[in-house]
Amino acid sequence: MIAQGDPIVVVHAVMRPDLDRQWILVEQTLTGSPSDESAHGVIPGNPPQLPVTGATVTVANLSLANDPCGAVSFTENPSALQLPRADGLYWGPQNCPTMRTGDTLELLVETTDGHAVKGRTELPGAAAMILLVGSDSVLLPGPPLRLNRDSDTLGARVVAVAGRALQLEVSGFDSAGGSALITRFLVDTTAITLPGNLTDFLAGVLGEEDSTSVDELEPILVAGRSYTATIALTDERYFDYLRSGNLPLSGRGFINHLEGGMGVFGSIVARTNMLKVVGDIDDEREGTYRLVGSISGRPVDVTLELYVAAAGEDSTAASSFVVGQWFLGGIDNSARGFFRGDTLALTIYQPALGLPDSVSAFVVGGLIGVTGSFELDVYDADLSVVGSLTATRGSPPGLPRVIRGFQTGVDASGFSRAFGSSILCRVSNRSAKSSLSSRSSSRPATWAIWSDDCSQRSSNSARRCSRAGCSAGWRIRRMGPFPQMSSFTPKATPSMVAKTTAGSSRSAM
Repeated sequence: MIAQGDPIVVVHAVMRPDLDRQWILVEQTLTGSPSDESAHGVIPGNPPQLPVTGATVTVANLSLANDPCGAVSFTENPSALQLPRADGLYWGPQNCPTMRTGDTLELLVETTDGHAVKGRTELPGAAAMILLVGSDSVLLPGPPLRLNRDSDTLGARVVAVAGRALQLEVSGFDSAGGSALITRFLVDTTAITLPGNLTDFLAGVLGEEDSTSVDELEPILVAGRSYTATIALTDERYFDYLRSGNLPLSGRGFINHLEGGMGVFGSIVARTNMLKVVGDIDDEREGTYRLVGSISGRPVDVTLELYVAAAGEDSTAASSFVVGQWFLGGIDNSARGFFRGDTLALTIYQPALGLPDSVSAFVVGGLIGVTGSFELDVYDADLSVVGSLTATRGSPPGLPRVIRGFQTGVDASGFSRAFGSSILCRVSNRSAKSSLSSRSSSRPATWAIWSDDCSQRSSNSARRCSRAGCSAGWRIRRMGPFPQMSSFTPKATPSMVAKTTAGSSRSAM
């Protein structure tokens, strides 16, 4: 029988001068006792282990002798209603301690059973933080940027005055407004650049039986959705905390800078900016739509900027920006849904007035058309029809449109029969996002083949792109009318939520 271990105090504390209140989490390690299995309240991020209650927690600025804040006491379960409250979670007063670039802060945690934990951090500082999207850049904080995931890069750069490492963190929103971390990159340089079409490359390597291929990896950024990009400059201690961890066999490897306990007492400076992710129009269902009508007698006039994503066995995911006048007033949100064939079901959420944790939810569903106007129904949470909207495509169908997804060397006869042409061309090696071969049309189609940068037309397009497939580096643009859409029975059965509560994260950013 293995004897129970001795408890060790664990502290999570990252000071952020850009926030008006600081918080510190104090818990202890598991010892193998039966009490380890009990749960103790809700603490931001992962479930707590064993919160340490009743501790005395102070932070002092050692570089400022006359600091008006003095030695700042952190309070467990403060009376301020707007702050999360939980055992082991300690909050400081507003705008304290004083924090300036280069200052040294000292932490002291004293528990009721006599343990004392000490730590220090030197505050980083940056003269500028710059977010780069393609050829555009903005000094943070700044206006939202639009990122084309198919052609742009996402970059971050800091002009450091003091600090150790650069952290770039991307968080996404669900339709109801909740936020969740998508990915985080930490580098010991002052700049980083990522491709817009970066995939979740860790998927498929976390399990021994996982056979996920590179082509099946999910993209991190999805067109039609909003994100936040946060740039942070870290100190040495926070950098060491994130880049190290215990080895499962030896228990070594974690870089610990605390005395009398484990964890982190570090600091960062951070700035956040909004991103709206778009993509190339490479599916005939994508584009802008204007929806006008009413929901339960209330006028509606919104514009959708709609994109499709990964295709499943019987449906294709879709996302859309929604801007305009919706059920409860103005809306600027991102909606999610799916296509079955050419039938769309899109769930649009909107915060309820005066109730930040509640939202209204409606499903817009029906058969999408590519020309003229068409009707879409609006369903409530009980899937009862509560409104009707007239939809109109925002871009003329005669404009050139890119069709992507065909593999080099693939027999294109099925597609040529569908479109009345034997000329098709490869653009990327991504899987086709829509089953274009299932569409039929008796109307003639006119095709034009262009070089990869769309600047020069090929004089021998029939030889380069034929029934045998297409040469690499060539793309196709449709110049003529679109094929007629097959009739489809509308189906709309997505799940609904009437209320959601955004969770918080243990991450410092």
